[in-house]
Amino acid sequence: MTSKVTYTGQLSTESVHLQSGTTIITDAPTDNNGKGQAFSPTDMVSNSLATCMFTIMGIKANQLGVNFDGSTAAVTKVMQADPRRIGKIIIAFEMKGGYEAAVTLLNSLEMIRLAVSLGDAESLIQHPASMTHSPLTPEARAIANIGEGLVRLSVGLEHSDDILADLAQALNAL
Repeated sequence: MTSKVTYTGQLSTESVHLQSGTTIITDAPTDNNGKGQAFSPTDMVSNSLATCMFTIMGIKANQLGVNFDGSTAAVTKVMQADPRRIGKIIIAFEMKGGYEAAVTLLNSLEMIRLAVSLGDAESLIQHPASMTHSPLTPEARAIANIGEGLVRLSVGLEHSDDILADLAQALNAL
């Protein structure tokens, strides 16, 4: 990939993908002296992580015959100060098909266990809308980016082929 980046003034840039001619503009956020009229450079880093995830997932899904078109990811970037930098990127993957798809996926898993608390040596999965965030109203869950189709997966130490096989057979049940 080759691109040309031009500083256009007032804390904005224009990037051109030379092969396709596609253009992306960036603008500094309002809390960093910009106008906030476009993605900031650090927004692009965070957003790129989600697009990379979907591309890799799409490649593997195509190999396994799984269709997850229409699935979405909400990207939240948390900035730190002194020096100003990205402190954390949170990516919430929302399954197409909402609640029914999430429950079907969870019920179809064979190796990956359903758990309220994630973080163990074994792979675990949860459905926040019906588990950890079930006391919240649907409106409060929406504000927190907890959609009905959101599942959270914590990958453990099992062989990656076993994890992928379990996810593929569960996704094929949708």
